[in-house]
Amino acid sequence: MAFVIEQDTFNAPDEYTEQYVGFRLPFSFGKIDSVLHDNTIDSVTDNLENLFNTEPGERIFHPNLGVSFKRLLFEQIDFDENDFQAVVQEQIEMQVKKWMPFLNVSGVNITKQQDSNQYTIKVDFHFKNNAKVASSVEISTTGAY
Repeated sequence: MAFVIEQDTFNAPDEYTEQYVGFRLPFSFGKIDSVLHDNTIDSVTDNLENLFNTEPGERIFHPNLGVSFKRLLFEQIDFDENDFQAVVQEQIEMQVKKWMPFLNVSGVNITKQQDSNQYTIKVDFHFKNNAKVASSVEISTTGAY
């Protein structure tokens, strides 16, 4: 479906003075600063969120891309938390190593909300070549699809 983009949303060529490294997600239209990332850590954070929110088999031609948090969500919530932590951390580290090999996972912290059948997973990461450049991503999984 086509729609009209107002002329004032475009930037003149002399306005492109910054270097941009990736799209802001979710996609949007507007001024260039609101559509693109101008620093690497924000771009990497968005890419990690996408990796963690993608279920394996969801991407055509990349059937192994993603972490199966939704499958894990429907496991018995009363089993050993250390085992669950280990399974989730292993999946996260394996996917980051495969798809974003320039990162190291520093830590994985899982918080469960048993009444709402929800997990919040916080992943701390840093760049392999510079451990000072670090950040974290927080993903919430719920029982609803």
